[in-house]
Amino acid sequence: MHNKSLEMILESDSMRINRYLARCGLGSRRKVEELIRNGLILVNDQVCTDLSRRIVPADRVLFEGQRLALPDTYRYLAFHKPVDVIVSRRTGQAEKSVFDFFGDTSRGLVYAGRLDKMSRGLLILSDDGSFIHQLTHPGHKVPRHYRLQVHSESALDVEHVSRCFIEGIEDQGELLQASQMRITTLDTESPFSYRYTIDVTLHTGRKRQLRRMCQLCNLEVLDLFRYGIGDLRLAELNLASGQWCALQRDELDKLSVL
Repeated sequence: MHNKSLEMILESDSMRINRYLARCGLGSRRKVEELIRNGLILVNDQVCTDLSRRIVPADRVLFEGQRLALPDTYRYLAFHKPVDVIVSRRTGQAEKSVFDFFGDTSRGLVYAGRLDKMSRGLLILSDDGSFIHQLTHPGHKVPRHYRLQVHSESALDVEHVSRCFIEGIEDQGELLQASQMRITTLDTESPFSYRYTIDVTLHTGRKRQLRRMCQLCNLEVLDLFRYGIGDLRLAELNLASGQWCALQRDELDKLSVL
């Protein structure tokens, strides 16, 4: 499962500092570049704010007083996120975090795309910063598959809602758009109250995108479940809510980024 030796493969046995930090598990390239700009990285006991700096094997790189080193192998994990759990490393909060489920294993792990507190389903984590970048960057267009249970006070105009999702809805200066969607009637609670299942695929994600789209279509979200990323499906991993596993090579191949 991608257990490759991590040698500095760039020219002259060196590596750009942002890539080096990402490979050390400090986060995505965007996040580590913020650390560099904020003067939080030391190279050979000197603050480094130069994004073009290249790291060679003899360099001593520190973050928060700890020396960084490239791992011999990377970890690629899948987690079945329950509801009422946040996807964040922020401390001092009463909420339970996904990282609480990993214990000491969580060190260096970065998540690929959030699920909000009340959403559930498949979450990918890794200490391979380049992998996380490829999985989350909009340019790679890795599809994410969701199933929503929604409530409407009136019979839904399926054609209109489908068109809004596919063509996109403007909200707060952003175009919220789905790549694919299908609506089916789940249940009719009464002549004036209706429930529906919506299957949606996104290639790019905005903050709370699906909840915002549903709100703009006057739909109440009862359940939001991410059941797949790329060609990988949560069901085939046999994970109960709150469980995680290491991904095997064939499962990583289904994410289409390695």
